[in-house]
Amino acid sequence: MPDSRKPKSAKSPKPDPNPPPVHNFLKSLGEVLLDITALEVSTIVVNEITPHKFIPRQTYQELYPLCAEFLKDAGIHRSLVDHYLQLHRTLLLRYIALIADPQSPLYNPQLIDAVQESYQLLSNPANDAKEIPLQLPDPSDPRKADQLEILLSTASFLRCLRKLSEIKATLDQRNFHAQKNLDSKEGEQLLDIIYARTVVQLDGDVLNSYNQKLFQNPQQQAILQIHQAGVAAAQHHWQGLLEFVIYLAQRAFPKKMRK
Repeated sequence: MPDSRKPKSAKSPKPDPNPPPVHNFLKSLGEVLLDITALEVSTIVVNEITPHKFIPRQTYQELYPLCAEFLKDAGIHRSLVDHYLQLHRTLLLRYIALIADPQSPLYNPQLIDAVQESYQLLSNPANDAKEIPLQLPDPSDPRKADQLEILLSTASFLRCLRKLSEIKATLDQRNFHAQKNLDSKEGEQLLDIIYARTVVQLDGDVLNSYNQKLFQNPQQQAILQIHQAGVAAAQHHWQGLLEFVIYLAQRAFPKKMRK
């Protein structure tokens, strides 16, 4: 008599997903690698260097209200207005990117249409960022507190915020000096001169750029020597950082997977 019982299907081995802590760690490493695929060294001569400490929430509160009307009321020098506005636009773009990223804790598929419209409007510098459909969470609105907390704990957003914080500190210093030189030509020339810049890509490409004013500067040789020393030190640090990240990535995998 034939056996009518169904043959037992072979059970396929279940995938062994990484535990959440390891998965999050590897994701963070991936984000770090995206930021260090190129090395850029710039040599700038400035009048003075001011101390600056990065406090995420404070920086966010300072960047959030930046708009043409706010800057006018604050007495920001006209030559710096566009630079301040760009800080807010850059932060807003980073926030919108998180909303559109399925891997982000702020991902919201219901806002995809608003995301596309916002990107399109922000691509034109003439459009007021405050009129964009998607806006940064208001730090003074208690209803946005949870969303802001998530935002300020997102690594990629924090890295963007830190860079913008450094730029704003420089702009604030320039604006301070501009207010003391409103009636002089010096007040119109607020941007520090970048005399030399070197960009090293991960694939080995090296791009050196030199400002024409460097060759008119009596301290030309000293500036070049300082720049070359800075590039050498940065390359050494960069190589060590890459090796350390790769080591961490290897250690994050089980030994069996590393064989």
